[in-house]
Amino acid sequence: MSHTNSVALSTIRDELYTAVISDVLDSLGWRRQALDPAIHAAAGGGRMAGRAFPVLVSESFNVPQKPYEGLIEALDAIGPDEVFITNHLSDRAAFWGELLSNASLERGACGAVIDGLIRDVERIEPIGFPVFGRGTYPVDSMGRFEVQGHRLPLVSGGVSVEPGDLVVADADGVVVVPRTLEDEVIRQALDKVRGENAVRDGIRDGQAERVRRDVGGAKAKVGEISVATALSRQGHDDGPTARADIPQRQRRAITWPG
Repeated sequence: MSHTNSVALSTIRDELYTAVISDVLDSLGWRRQALDPAIHAAAGGGRMAGRAFPVLVSESFNVPQKPYEGLIEALDAIGPDEVFITNHLSDRAAFWGELLSNASLERGACGAVIDGLIRDVERIEPIGFPVFGRGTYPVDSMGRFEVQGHRLPLVSGGVSVEPGDLVVADADGVVVVPRTLEDEVIRQALDKVRGENAVRDGIRDGQAERVRRDVGGAKAKVGEISVATALSRQGHDDGPTARADIPQRQRRAITWPG
């Protein structure tokens, strides 16, 4: 499946994180793009960015004549850099496990987001396939869940997901960026992160001139954090006692211009 958005997924994986993407979405008026916080990094590593491969799953109360038929079709269809993502599932069974992780990895998929339970955590960990879910449970899905279709719009973790949407996940959770917004969101997020990195490097090096030069016009968007706030991000209090602990030379070096 072809995708035309301009920023490479590798850049998003390497430079961005869910919190900054969520901040930018908020600023654009899209304030409900983070999945339910109960959906967390459950196995195989906690960081991924890829294209949504939505899979619609329903509950079942009988073992079908051809178990897993829809699931096998979905696994055959998933492609490189796609994220297997489901609608909300009950806690009757674990939908995802080791075999599905291996099969998806073989197809080039970059992770799974299960709005339900998973299993085989200790067997998924060594292969490094990121799986996000609500928790773990050893019970198999056969006769309890059936895949009804794939590459279909659905709601996962309370967020609408379309095929091809950008899915970014890390230790903080999962964020979905609609395709129509992706270029603008990623551009702003990269500007924000790179600006913050320049501020952070300047503070650590004690170089106010470097901060002024590197951040420039980004001050209004990124650098409106005070020096005290910036220091607090590195574990310092922003109160007068903590400020007094900073050597006089360093205080002069990091004083924000203007």
